[in-house]
Amino acid sequence: MLDDGIESFDNGAYGNAIRKLAEVANNPQAEDATRVKALKYLAFSYCVSPDSAKGKSMNHLALCRQAFERALAIDPSFELAAGERGHPVWGRQFVAAKSGKAKKALGPATSGDGKASQAALAPKAVPAGALDGTLGSAQGE
Repeated sequence: MLDDGIESFDNGAYGNAIRKLAEVANNPQAEDATRVKALKYLAFSYCVSPDSAKGKSMNHLALCRQAFERALAIDPSFELAAGERGHPVWGRQFVAAKSGKAKKALGPATSGDGKASQAALAPKAVPAGALDGTLGSAQGE
């Protein structure tokens, strides 16, 4: 499922990628490294998914940042590769998630002992169009 989700991302089928990657990311039986990789590509997919009404949706950017936050909650040492960090959209969202700016805006994601709360690790909502593949249709699929 992870490989299928990454392939969908690579082919610009972002709605399909989001559906498959979210399933892997939300699977508590998957290995942490697998979930982190799924969350990375899930974040990428959200960041480049167009809003059907007007370019980028702030909701998609928030979902992108939240996917990075979830990856960092699983693996605090998680980093993007050098080529990935320079991306104009997801690079900024990763920096925001890593710096904790997003956590302040969204409320505390950890308990007093520094462990991620259940709310921070809970499955996130998928935007309309993500599950039927229409998010990627504006990208020239």
